[in-house]
Amino acid sequence: RVTVPWLATVYRLILLIPAVIPGPMIFLLWRWMYDFEVGPINVILVNYLHLFTFRTAPQWVGDSPLTLPAIAFMEWGWGLGYHTMFFLAGLAAIPRELFEAARVDGANEWQMVWKVTLPRLRPIML
Repeated sequence: RVTVPWLATVYRLILLIPAVIPGPMIFLLWRWMYDFEVGPINVILVNYLHLFTFRTAPQWVGDSPLTLPAIAFMEWGWGLGYHTMFFLAGLAAIPRELFEAARVDGANEWQMVWKVTLPRLRPIML
């Protein structure tokens, strides 16, 4: 149930672009983003937000307790596009008539999510 179709298209593109980029390119992109000296994450944290100095800026990879969370975040962002494709396919497979019938029966949005959408997406979520 999309109310602004062009916004839904933009949202899909943003989420699906990482899914079609080859793995080595994703690795190189995040390696640059996590770079201690020139990575945009540290540049923002040091120069714009002033949360750290250049000496105390976090080292995201290497011998750091931040390495595992940094890699997990990278993998989560990369895999998000694949999961989005599955959920969008599942949502598209739910007949509109079910939502219309629920609306006629007096269901609000929250009830339609719990009683119509989630039960139909259960095979995808499991």
